[in-house]
Amino acid sequence: MHQDRAAEIQESSSMNARLALVAQANGIASSDDLEAYLITEKVPAFLDLGAAYARIHPDSFGSFTFGNIDNDRDGMDFDFSYQDVYVRVAQENGLRLLPSLGPFKSQSPEEWVSAASYIPMDASAYRAYVRAAVERYDGDGVDDMPGLTAPVKYWQLDNEADLHYKVRGFGSFESPGEYDAVLKMTYEEMKTADPQAQLMINVAGLGQGVDSAPYLQGLIDLGSTNYFDILSYHVYPNSYDFAAVRGLLATMRDMVGIKPIWITETAITSQDVAGFQGSGSERAQAAWLLKDYLYHRANGVQKAFWLSLTDMSPVVQSFAKYSGLKTFGAGQKKLSYYAYKKMAEKLEGSGWSDIEIVVEQAGGIHAYKFTRNGRPVWAAWNDGGQDAVLAIAGVATTCALVTEAVPFVDAGSGVSDYSNAFSMRTAGVLDGSVSVSVSSLAPVYVEPFAPCTLKTEKIHAFSFPNPGDCTTHAGLTADTAAGGASLPAFQGVMIRYTLPDSGAGKFEETRINIYNVTGGLVRTINQGYLEGNRTYYTPWNCGNDGGKTVGSAVYLAEIVWGSQRQFIKIAIIKGSGL
Repeated sequence: MHQDRAAEIQESSSMNARLALVAQANGIASSDDLEAYLITEKVPAFLDLGAAYARIHPDSFGSFTFGNIDNDRDGMDFDFSYQDVYVRVAQENGLRLLPSLGPFKSQSPEEWVSAASYIPMDASAYRAYVRAAVERYDGDGVDDMPGLTAPVKYWQLDNEADLHYKVRGFGSFESPGEYDAVLKMTYEEMKTADPQAQLMINVAGLGQGVDSAPYLQGLIDLGSTNYFDILSYHVYPNSYDFAAVRGLLATMRDMVGIKPIWITETAITSQDVAGFQGSGSERAQAAWLLKDYLYHRANGVQKAFWLSLTDMSPVVQSFAKYSGLKTFGAGQKKLSYYAYKKMAEKLEGSGWSDIEIVVEQAGGIHAYKFTRNGRPVWAAWNDGGQDAVLAIAGVATTCALVTEAVPFVDAGSGVSDYSNAFSMRTAGVLDGSVSVSVSSLAPVYVEPFAPCTLKTEKIHAFSFPNPGDCTTHAGLTADTAAGGASLPAFQGVMIRYTLPDSGAGKFEETRINIYNVTGGLVRTINQGYLEGNRTYYTPWNCGNDGGKTVGSAVYLAEIVWGSQRQFIKIAIIKGSGL
């Protein structure tokens, strides 16, 4: 990821996914094993999602902590073999890293529960470790990792210090005083090695049974604000209600003033789990993910990291164990995975520092305006109990394209074709304003678009290009004859259909059946329940229901809306370049 893109796209789930807990199960015993694991199990999903940053947790196998780099902690012999793997794999795949420094090897109870003090026994050795680690990855050409092209410029000191202090339950281990002492050593050595590097502190934040404010205030009273550049905290709500999230950000902002804020862990469950209020679902998780990112970014949070790419093991005692974007074991992509990917697609190229808050009602409608490559994109939802209508002004075209942010199926296992997974419809623009329906479980993206919905008493449909090839098309207009706006890139042919205007406010089950000329069913593309008097766009990627690409021939597409249906012909000429 180029440096400027980090400000344009959402940050990723933790690359490590707690590798320390899965290293043995995956046969990771060397730096080569770690590299192979990251390349095969983590990087493909990161690139598919459009993620920009990966956070390396202190518990990661081969993380950047003191004991992992200097095993005997004497400040003399440093081994960066595992850390080099993280940096090298990240830079080769366009990712940036956020590693954690700290005086312990990991946060495992074997070490920190019984330790007498959080402050290193040999302070000079700890200082040497910090200086060496930051110097190796700063990109100044002095003592750098061989082949370094993507310097590490952000570092975090440990993880959830306030939670450790509470869990320890006795003595002063990782008290504000002890953390402050280590923070000052870390900051001084980091700035000596790389004056441009940024150091962040971290508190537990929301949902882990600790009030972070008193701990943070203790640090402030000790003068710690002079020794960190960024505050980070975590967000683990025990319900889908957004009120606690809103309140925590306000508290953190009041306490640190103008200092930048990052959220280095955020997540919510996709199913029922002990300690969670309400009924968990994949759809609710996916919708909350979008709200979480957009609300925080619009209100000044510079970066946000989803907790983990994959669920934790079911035996883990945590109400965050089902908060991954993929399931544990099978690795089934959830609706949140697809929602994250769509969010990156829709908003990449936006200026994240100038998001316009159109409306932000506690427990009500939220709408945000992004400027993506010079064109506006709005994202909106309603946190109220019922659907609401939002009027968006400043739409320069005659119509708007409304795309639901979450696939229309109930679970990620129901998504067979990503390009067909999201409902799209058009809405008319009157005097520069468009009205769209918004709800809590179905956030939407709204973009200027043309042409408008046709007035029709029956289903009206056509495809383009026709004849078509099975290639990827980018920059095609929605309807060339009408001077339509450009569609998102799609593979194969686009099926455009308008439902009867008499069906306004009426929702019917909708599907597209593709047949060959002998009447054999080739493919069914389910569309969910769609409202009449709207125009929809669905690409067919030339695939059959078995996932194989069809041959050159004439096909019939049957658009079914309730009891009504309409047939159109689609010609596929492979190799034509159309």
